[in-house]
Amino acid sequence: MRGGEGGAGVPGPPVPKSTAAAAATAEARLQASRARQAESTRQLAEAQAAGAASLVELHRQGEVLQQSTQTLGDVNAQLDTAEDNLASMGGGLTAWARWLGLK
Repeated sequence: MRGGEGGAGVPGPPVPKSTAAAAATAEARLQASRARQAESTRQLAEAQAAGAASLVELHRQGEVLQQSTQTLGDVNAQLDTAEDNLASMGGGLTAWARWLGLK
């Protein structure tokens, strides 16, 4: 019911101005609250989308780090093998150097 209306569209007693002003103020506050709620909902959706994108990127970076760690492990194993080969060749190279008169 609004001011000046009774039930079923029947005119009622006039609504005092202070009550009408209070109703208008309450309506304005309600509209402002709805607008803030809509903005909050929009911001929440935006934050959730940003969070999901960040999670995807972090997952991708984790995979890159895992692959890099594997590659570094492989290189380290190859270096160990090369060191072992050089160490085993060291005695032979010294003998060749002596035979050639270089040492």
